[in-house]
Amino acid sequence: MMSVTVKVGNVNKVLSAVREEIEELASEVVEGIWVQLVSDTPIDTGTAERSWQVVALGGTAETLERYDRRGTPIVFPGVPESALRGDGVSIVSGVDYMSALNNGWSSQAPSNFVEIAVDKALLGFS
Repeated sequence: MMSVTVKVGNVNKVLSAVREEIEELASEVVEGIWVQLVSDTPIDTGTAERSWQVVALGGTAETLERYDRRGTPIVFPGVPESALRGDGVSIVSGVDYMSALNNGWSSQAPSNFVEIAVDKALLGFS
């Protein structure tokens, strides 16, 4: 019986390239969701709009300077690198009334605007 050996080279290089592509796509998806959340958040003082943060799961939110729609454009804070190689991220709001806003408290946004914003953002990646 004849034996056949197939050598596959550069496996680590290929895996590294695939990993980079996945991390880039993950960052784009998170950024898309963050941008949509900021855009759809009702504005009174701008505090709720500025409160959205990207946090590595198991981590804590950092205070990141952003600007509301009345001034300089809000800048995406980026995805923590540890999140891309770990368990993922959460997009969180630090204001205690975000649940009320999401339940229809403001006439500027429908009930469940957070879920709607996430769905709209994800449609862009379909």
